[in-house]
Amino acid sequence: MAIAGKIKVLKSQSTHDLRRLLAPAHDRGMLASAFVAKTVLSISTSAGLIERLAMDRALKRICGFSRWRRLSSEATFSRAYAEFAGARNRSL
Repeated sequence: MAIAGKIKVLKSQSTHDLRRLLAPAHDRGMLASAFVAKTVLSISTSAGLIERLAMDRALKRICGFSRWRRLSSEATFSRAYAEFAGARNRSL
């Protein structure tokens, strides 16, 4: 698909759909904190991390997530991890 075609497809998507694809900037800090916790607590998967955050209110707050707000999906965690890993590789 040509670039113009891709842009047309993106423009046709609703703003809500686009927001769902990308983690907002303020969420990236919370996600980064959660990945640090994942390493420190030796949690092997993003699904395990999300499960732990859902059960452990203190950990959820330490990472910066609101007590009442729903956690991000596993897909969002995976995209954020890929973004962080790509940024680290670019800085090396």
